[in-house]
Amino acid sequence: MCGIVGRQQHDPLPLGAFERLVRQMNRPLRHRGPDSEGYWIDPHGRCALGFSRLAIQDLSPAANQPMVSESGRYTLVYNGEVYNADELRSWLGRPATSFRTHGDTEVLLACFEAFGMEQTLPRVNGMFAVGLWDKEIAALSLARDRVGKKPLYYTTDAGYVSFASELKAILSVDSSPRQLSPEALEAYFGLTYIPAPLSIFEGVHKVRPGHIVHVRDGAVVSDRPYWALEAFLENRKRKSTPYKDLLSEAETLLEDAVRRRLISDVPVGLLLSGGIDSSLVAYTLGRLGTDVASFTIGVPDRELDEANEASAIAKRLGIRHTVLPLSDSDALQLANTAIDSLDEPFGDSSAVPTYAVCALARQRSTVLLGGDGGDEVFGGYTRHLWGVRPRSWVAAFYSRYRAKSPMLSQQQVALEIYRRLMSSGNDAGSVSRERLEYFAGGLKKISDATALDYLRYLDFKLYLPDDILVKTDRMSMATSIELRSPFLDHRLIELSWGMPDSALVDGNIRKRITRDLFIKNIGVECLQSKKHGFALPVVDWLLGPMREQVESAFDDLGRRNDLPWESQYLNQLRQQLPRRLRLDADRAWLVFMFWRWSNVWEKTHIGAEVFDYSSR
Repeated sequence: MCGIVGRQQHDPLPLGAFERLVRQMNRPLRHRGPDSEGYWIDPHGRCALGFSRLAIQDLSPAANQPMVSESGRYTLVYNGEVYNADELRSWLGRPATSFRTHGDTEVLLACFEAFGMEQTLPRVNGMFAVGLWDKEIAALSLARDRVGKKPLYYTTDAGYVSFASELKAILSVDSSPRQLSPEALEAYFGLTYIPAPLSIFEGVHKVRPGHIVHVRDGAVVSDRPYWALEAFLENRKRKSTPYKDLLSEAETLLEDAVRRRLISDVPVGLLLSGGIDSSLVAYTLGRLGTDVASFTIGVPDRELDEANEASAIAKRLGIRHTVLPLSDSDALQLANTAIDSLDEPFGDSSAVPTYAVCALARQRSTVLLGGDGGDEVFGGYTRHLWGVRPRSWVAAFYSRYRAKSPMLSQQQVALEIYRRLMSSGNDAGSVSRERLEYFAGGLKKISDATALDYLRYLDFKLYLPDDILVKTDRMSMATSIELRSPFLDHRLIELSWGMPDSALVDGNIRKRITRDLFIKNIGVECLQSKKHGFALPVVDWLLGPMREQVESAFDDLGRRNDLPWESQYLNQLRQQLPRRLRLDADRAWLVFMFWRWSNVWEKTHIGAEVFDYSSR
C-alpha cells in the first residue's frame, strides 16, 4: 500500500526541475507510505514518477518503487495489493525463484511487459491504482481496480497530465487557477459525495473504476474500461442452482477471499462491528486457524453503539478484542483530524469513527480486514427491499406515479426509489432521476434485469466507490493502515450478480446468503436486532459543541453566490435545525463539512506561493 504520483509532459523539463516537482508532489502523501520513498525521471524529461511506501510484502529495498521492468521498457508505480500473484507467475510460465523479490509488484510489472495492461488487469485479483510508463512509445497508462478500492486523480491541463493518489498532491504543484465544479457541487449537496470522474475542481478528474486512461504528449488520448459491470450483466447466466448449493459456493469463495487477504509480512488485524459481514470474516479467520486481534469503538449514544455486539461476537469466537471508548470530546477532537484528511467535501459522518478505530488498530496492526462491501454485494440495504416489492407497493409509496406506474420501466422504478431514499428528497439540492442517471454514467437497459439489479447497479456505480470506499481508503491511509475487503473479491461480486433475487432479498429478509451463513456458523442468537454501521450523534454535535462553528458556516456560506442553492435555502435550514429533525441535521452536516473543507482549502492554497520547479 502506498501513495503514487507522477507527471507526463508534452514539452520536456530539465531533469533537476522534474525531480524537484515530483518530490514536492510526493510530500503530502507520506501518511500513505511512511516507510520509504522513491523517484524515477525519464532521461528525456517527458515523465516523472514518485512513490511513498507502506511496506507490506517483501520488506526489502528490492521491492521498492518506482520499479523498472527487466527489459527497461516499462516503469511502474502501483498502489494496492495483488492477491493472486502465484497464479500470475504461472501464467507467465516462470518459477518464483526467477524473481528478485517475493512481492507482487515485480509480478504485476512482468505481466504488463509480457501481455500488456489490457490483458493483464482482467486476470488480477486485488485492489490497485497504477501508473505505467512505456518508454518505447512515450506513453503513460493509468488504471484502477474493478470497483475503485484505490483512488487515482489526474489533471487535463494544456501540455501536461499530473496524477496522484490524492488531490492534495496535485494541488501542491498546481499553477493553474482552479474553479469549483458546478456538477461536483450539485452531486455533493444531492448525494453527499462526488462521483467519478468528477472532482471538486474543474480540470481535475478521477480515473473511473475498471478503466484505463492512456496519456501521450501531455494529453489524455483514450479512456476505456477493461472490465464493465454492464458488459458482465449482459453476458451473465442466471444460476438455476439450488439455494443450498449457492450458499455453499458463497462460503467457499469467501473463505478463499479471506485466505488470500492474509498475505502479509506485517501484523494483520480485523475491524469487528458485530454485524453480519465483519463477524463472518472473523469466523472465517478462525476456521483458517489464524490468530488475529480485532478492534472496535464504543460511542456514548446507545442507539448507535456496537461495542457490546462486537465484544459478544469476539468472545463467542475466541478472538482477542479491543474496544476504544470514544467520548463526545474525543470524537470531536478526532473529527477535526479526520475531516482535514479529506481532499474533497464529503458528507458521510461515519468517516470520523472509521478514522478513530483505524488509529486504535495501528498500535498493533498494519493490515486490517473488514466487512465493507457485504451490503452492496449481497443486498443488505433497506432500499433493496423495494427492489423486490410488487409494483403496486412501489406505486403506493410514490403516489404521484400511482396511475402510470405499470408503464414505468425497471430502470425508472429503481432510479425513483434510489433518488427518494439516497438523495435530498424534493427540497433544494435534490437530485432528479435524469441527473442521478447521468452521475451513474447512464443506466442502459440490461437484458433480464430486475429493479433489484438496477438498485444494486446504482450502488456499484455511485455509493460503493464514491462514499464507502472513499471513506475507508482516506481514513485508513491517514493512519498508515492497509484495509482489505474480502467481500469485494471480484469472484464474489460476479457470483452474486448471477444469483436470483430471492437468494439475496427474500420478503423482508435482506442479504439472505450472508445472513444464513451467519446463522449456520455463528448462531441466530448473535444476530443484531438492528443494523447500525459506524455512526455518530451528529444531531447532538450540531446543536451542542459544534453549534458556534455551524453558525459560522451558515454566515460565511450565505455570502457566497457560487453554490447550487437559492438564497433562502440556508435560512430555511438554519431555522429548522433546532427542531432536531434528523434529515435537516444531515443536510446541516453537509453544509458544515463543505464549509470546513473550504476553510482548509483556502488556508492551504489560496494566496500560497506557487511551487517553482522551473529553475535548473
